Amino acid sequence: MTAHPTITAILAVAGLLAVGLTLRLRLRLLRILYIPAAVVAGAIGLGVAQLGSRAIAPHAPAVDGMIAAVVREWGAWPATLIAVVFAGLLLERPQQGGVAGALRRGLRSGVLAWVIILGQLVIGLAVYLLAVRPGRPDVPATFAQLLEISWAGGHGSAAGMGTLYAQQGFAEGRDIAFFAATVGLIYGVLSGLFFVNLAIRHGWTASGSTAALPAETSTGLRATPTPIAFGTVRGEVMEPMALTLILLAAAVGVGFLLQYGFLTVAGVVLGPDVAASKTQPIDYAANVPLFLFTLLGGWVVRRGAEVMGIGHFIDAHSVQRFVGIAMEFLIVAGIGAMRIESISRFGWPLLLLMVLAAAWSAFCLLVLARLLLPKAYWFELGLLNYGFSTANTPQGMMLLRIVDPDLRTGAAADYAIAAPLSAPFIGGGVITFLVLPVMLQRVAGIWVALILVAAMAALLAIGARLGRGR
Repeated sequence: MTAHPTITAILAVAGLLAVGLTLRLRLRLLRILYIPAAVVAGAIGLGVAQLGSRAIAPHAPAVDGMIAAVVREWGAWPATLIAVVFAGLLLERPQQGGVAGALRRGLRSGVLAWVIILGQLVIGLAVYLLAVRPGRPDVPATFAQLLEISWAGGHGSAAGMGTLYAQQGFAEGRDIAFFAATVGLIYGVLSGLFFVNLAIRHGWTASGSTAALPAETSTGLRATPTPIAFGTVRGEVMEPMALTLILLAAAVGVGFLLQYGFLTVAGVVLGPDVAASKTQPIDYAANVPLFLFTLLGGWVVRRGAEVMGIGHFIDAHSVQRFVGIAMEFLIVAGIGAMRIESISRFGWPLLLLMVLAAAWSAFCLLVLARLLLPKAYWFELGLLNYGFSTANTPQGMMLLRIVDPDLRTGAAADYAIAAPLSAPFIGGGVITFLVLPVMLQRVAGIWVALILVAAMAALLAIGARLGRGR
């Protein structure tokens, strides 16, 4: 009896995560580098799927066929899992107030975040125009967004952009984006630890000294067990986690309805042939990705619950658990389903992209952060921005805890205030998935680059002016 491919794929991811966790806990190198278990698991899956199958195929064709089926199944997951992840983003948190009062402090960090990401886009455009388009004119100009979506956006944005790349006929884009996100994650931790030690040696930190990270941060084990969710309904009525699952499913369902309504309206306005056209994907409504609608779906469910007076039934911690599970599976499946041949076709442009990205990130931390951020804790706040621009915000927080273990500098607060000024728009936001793809298709790359450089210059002027104020 042969197991269903989906069941086999789920069991394979679960097994790989178990192996990844074991290696993460036992291998000192992985602990030092703070590499997540999902990345370790995905790398092992990639090795088995892409390299091991070549050795297995001649001797055990049935096993090789099963591996191929699992990889195909994994390849179909990201589009669905990223829709679940985005559905939970606005479902888990109520509307925040009080941002306007602290806007000036957060604006300085927000300016740096925008400059970092616009610089990544300029680098991507330069590599595309000079190293990709001459030899591969079929590659869409959205190749220029690779750094933004993979380094600043992470694996989740890489999955979302992978859907868009597939619709543009650039199937290799998803593999390249996941590869770049993985490289950014590892590089961000390695280089971040180097810069932390450099800052301590030169007295750049606010305290001038440092405390080691708690042992549980490096080992990955909690010294004291901590609740990860809260029940908002009694167990005899309904399992609390089942309620959260229903709410998350409702957010995804509303997203589907919003997408259907959007496509229906587009069909009326544009005409059914134009709205559903796949010949020029970015131009037409059928290619607006589902996860943007599920993001709105999460907000609709949250807002609806608040209007009905039952918003307190939504437990943010429970939603985070489901979103976290989806992200774990997304990372393993995305990395495991990467095709080595897709990456090798862009070896030179990718190497150039990574080197320039590393240099730009270092420049932003060591030079621009010092110029734009509060003098008292420029390095701490710059380190948070460095973390999000090379790996992800949790890694930036991990680095911050080394130089600011009690979060006394105010860097974390400034970063949190600045997040609404950038996160909804760039690095995996609305501009990333809606505005930039259209601009890159309709406007010549050199003009887009000039527009971005002009925007960076304007932001730097604003940042300098804010820095001169009290």
